[in-house]
Amino acid sequence: KEKLEGTSIILSIVETTHANHAFEIAKSVELGQYQGWVAIGGDGLLFEIINGLKARSDWSTVAASMPFAVLPAGTDNALATSLGIWDVMD
Repeated sequence: KEKLEGTSIILSIVETTHANHAFEIAKSVELGQYQGWVAIGGDGLLFEIINGLKARSDWSTVAASMPFAVLPAGTDNALATSLGIWDVMD
């Protein structure tokens, strides 16, 4: 958050509070108010978000038009490691 303060980027920060919360958010959020998503977490958070988005009736539109970024901040970050993302600050 601190890295983006002072920029022209408008943030809407949502912290998950329980298991499958990210799934619920991704499945039901009104996407028209956003220009992209950034997930900060581990593989489990990414799994929930992708599955929530795939559960939407507008999934194909979302996949084609909504930029999505992941900043690895989980325990193991297996996906980020596989993609060659070693450090959030790189």
